[in-house]
Amino acid sequence: NLFNTMRAQTVTTFLREFRQAVRDSGCDIPIVGFAGGEPDGDAAACGRDWVRWSREGLTDAHFFAIYPERIYEMAPLIKRVREAVGPEAALIVSLSPFMRFLPSEDDLVQAAQVQLAAGADSLWIYRHDAYEDLGLLHVTPRLNQVIRGDPAIEASTQAADLSSLPPLHQAAWSGDLAAIQQLLAGDSAAIDATDQI
Repeated sequence: NLFNTMRAQTVTTFLREFRQAVRDSGCDIPIVGFAGGEPDGDAAACGRDWVRWSREGLTDAHFFAIYPERIYEMAPLIKRVREAVGPEAALIVSLSPFMRFLPSEDDLVQAAQVQLAAGADSLWIYRHDAYEDLGLLHVTPRLNQVIRGDPAIEASTQAADLSSLPPLHQAAWSGDLAAIQQLLAGDSAAIDATDQI
C-alpha cells in the first residue's frame, strides 16, 4: 500500500545517508538489517526493503527470520533470498525452536545443515528462552560443530538421516524446488509426511 511504500522509501533514504556518514567518518561499522519471508514481501508488508538495501550496498548483512518455515521449505527460500540480495551481503539465518517449529535436537541439527548448504553464511540462534523451555540448551555444542563444518558430525548425521528420509525430505536437502513441488503436487503421502517435520 501507499503508506508502506512511503515508509520503505523513507527508511532507504535514511540508510543511504547513514551509510555515507559512516564512510565519511572513516569508521568501519557494519550495518545489519532484518529480513523475513519472501524477497518481495517485506517492502510491501512493512516497509523493510532489504533487497534494495543489499543491492545498493547499504547493508553488509541481514538477520533472516526463517524459523516458521518447515525444514523442506528452508533451502529453496534461502536460495531465492540469496539470489535476490546478491553475493555481497552476509545472510545470517535464524535457527529456533520458538513455538515448537523445530522442537527437537535432531530437527535443529537437520535445519542447520539444510540452511548452511543452501547458502546461509552463518546461523542466528534465535529465542534463547525457547531453547530453555524445551530443554534444548545442550544442543549448542552440536550446532557449533555443524556451523564449523565438523566432517565427523556432518557425515554421520547425513548418512543416518538421508537414508531414512522420505523422498520429499531428500529433495529438501538438495534444495531442488522443482522436485519438492512435483512431490507435493502428486504424492499425498509426501504431504502427510511434512506434518511430521
